[in-house]
Amino acid sequence: MSSPEWISHGWLATLAFTFGVCAVALLRHPCRRLFGTELAALLWTVPPLAVVVACLPHVVTGPLAGLPPIVVQIASAPGPLVTAAQASTTQPELPWFVSMAWLGGVVGVSLVALMAQRRYRYRLRDAVPMPGTTFPWPVLKATHADVGPALVGAWRPRIVLPADFERRYEPGERALILAHEATHARRLDGWWCLIGQAVASLFWFHPLAWWGLRALRHDLELACDAAVVHTNDASRAMYARAMLKTQATGALLPVGCSWSSRHPVTERIVMLKRIQPGHARRSAGRMSLGLLVAALSAVVYAATGQDGAAYHPGKDVVTSALKAARPAQEALAESTSRPSGNPSGNAALGLPAPDSGAFGPAIKRLEIAEGGHVLVTLADVHGAVAGHLDLEMHPAAQVGSVGWSCRSSDIPDVQQLAPTCSYLAGFAGKHKVDLMSFDRFSLDVALSINGKEVDKAAKVCLKTGEPYRFTREQDASHPPVQGSVSVQPMASGQVEIRSALEGGIIRQPIFPKLHSYPGQTATIQVGEKVGGDHPEDHTVKLDVIATPGCA
Repeated sequence: MSSPEWISHGWLATLAFTFGVCAVALLRHPCRRLFGTELAALLWTVPPLAVVVACLPHVVTGPLAGLPPIVVQIASAPGPLVTAAQASTTQPELPWFVSMAWLGGVVGVSLVALMAQRRYRYRLRDAVPMPGTTFPWPVLKATHADVGPALVGAWRPRIVLPADFERRYEPGERALILAHEATHARRLDGWWCLIGQAVASLFWFHPLAWWGLRALRHDLELACDAAVVHTNDASRAMYARAMLKTQATGALLPVGCSWSSRHPVTERIVMLKRIQPGHARRSAGRMSLGLLVAALSAVVYAATGQDGAAYHPGKDVVTSALKAARPAQEALAESTSRPSGNPSGNAALGLPAPDSGAFGPAIKRLEIAEGGHVLVTLADVHGAVAGHLDLEMHPAAQVGSVGWSCRSSDIPDVQQLAPTCSYLAGFAGKHKVDLMSFDRFSLDVALSINGKEVDKAAKVCLKTGEPYRFTREQDASHPPVQGSVSVQPMASGQVEIRSALEGGIIRQPIFPKLHSYPGQTATIQVGEKVGGDHPEDHTVKLDVIATPGCA
């Protein structure tokens, strides 16, 4: 994954995590009062779920034909098709020390938690099985009085009791403590602690991560207390006495649930006095909680989606796709000399099927469509849709070759990724401009010879069909070139650029006509670049931008 993608995913995940923890912080106390402590603990599914949802690909499934057709650049030249130039992206690269600092923090926090878990388990090395227990999980009695009661581990949990378990607690209290730890195991609270620790390690830099981890552990204890009291119809006073008899322990247990007084005992005792909701309210709570989690997930997914189905593929994806699509362009260009005209469909040109995957990893789908279109669906590193390109062929018989336009309706920064493509929204479909109502157009005209711009006229106001004439006299570096350009609106929402060129490398006058959209650059290029890595430019190029109306 490239640095911009890394930044984007990390930023979205952090925002989603913050939203999830804040939502739980606001809802956990009201949920306890309304639906009970056991259900309130399930709110902690929201933060990790929000992170996962935020990182899901936001795929647009609509057909490419429904996307607004956008012409970005038109090039016409005798000879080989113009290749997409390599462009430097303007997306910022993530400084290496930032990624290393985050990764170092993740590794450091994980190692600290692992060592704490190993230290706790090391103190259990001489623990012995507790006789007279019938639980599905091992019940061990430690050799230290400050170890346990606790549930230790997630994959193969075990219940640990202190060395003075029989002396410290009365028989009724011992039964409640065992029921408490067994409830932890039955509710898979060890896994909850493991997931919470993993999330806190990933977001070690976020203060809410550590508050959330403590709050999660506290809510698990409260939920377990409520479940034991509700299930066993136990004496709340006896349960409270067992809490107060439990010693504080200095040993940290990252993956597991401890009865130590690290948890606020006062709030746990207050909870024991609270009457828990009945069956009907708990059922309503489960339904409400499910709807709430689904709604919050939908909000996160919508908030982290790309506005207006705007994609942001990496530069390597766009340039690789343009390179991989060139054989299809060449096959389509060659078909212009056939009597049958421009065929449609991949099979007519001897190309693989659109979804065959034969066009390389950067292309998810490539299809030859009617009217001389090569429709390309880009694929990101995960194989999801990363945007669309519409490569349209424009025959120019007067020049003896074809021109191509690179279109994209959903990649706003496409011109930064490939200079022969850029983004234009709003000249198709419901946003189509009625150009036939304009009788004047503004033109930006630039003339380049041998790769260097030699003349530029900005905002020339012309009537429809009126030619703008230009002349470039010969100097020491450039031969004389002259010509004209005019604009004719079309009912399709495009404009027809009509030009005349002569001089320079052009041996006889030519009159190319190309179609473009208002506001986009139409490029007429004659000649070719000769050479390998450092080619010599022998071209005459005319760049024209037509805009409806005159200021």
